[in-house]
Amino acid sequence: EPTLTDYRVEAVTEGNDALADVVLRVKLDDMTATGHGISTDTVASSVAAYVDAINSLIARKESIS
Repeated sequence: EPTLTDYRVEAVTEGNDALADVVLRVKLDDMTATGHGISTDTVASSVAAYVDAINSLIARKESIS
């Protein structure tokens, strides 16, 4: 089961349509991956970053196998 080990969100722009830039780190077994997401919606940015990190972990596991 993946574990979220770091989560950071920053506003890239200002105002009602500000972009949220999310960078997070996920650990699975002995591997760690960083994910990145950006959107005007913080939740969408977070989901995109998490999916990015999980995809990186999957690609790394497949390349090892």
